[in-house]
Amino acid sequence: MSRQTTWARCERASPAGHCGLIDGTDEFFTEVEVERWDAPLVHLSDRAALELYLRGGELAQADRARAIEHIAVPLTLAKQGALIYGRKSRLALLTLARHRRQRD
Repeated sequence: MSRQTTWARCERASPAGHCGLIDGTDEFFTEVEVERWDAPLVHLSDRAALELYLRGGELAQADRARAIEHIAVPLTLAKQGALIYGRKSRLALLTLARHRRQRD
């Protein structure tokens, strides 16, 4: 499995001068870690496994039946994705709180 961890670079600074990603409240994370993967993670060994996989994807019964007729098994599916961890340092939290008080 190909797994890669990287640290994000500062692309823009917060009003308080900190770098990082923005969370849902428009505040910045000062440390950002990204863990990526691209690997063959799902193996469908037979038609029953394929049918179960397609049902889990909420494919309609008629569409599942057609797909099962046309897809050759065994089949291995690659999955790609990423987990992003954002952390706020204590100093950043204090600075952001001070900035909010000044703004309000």
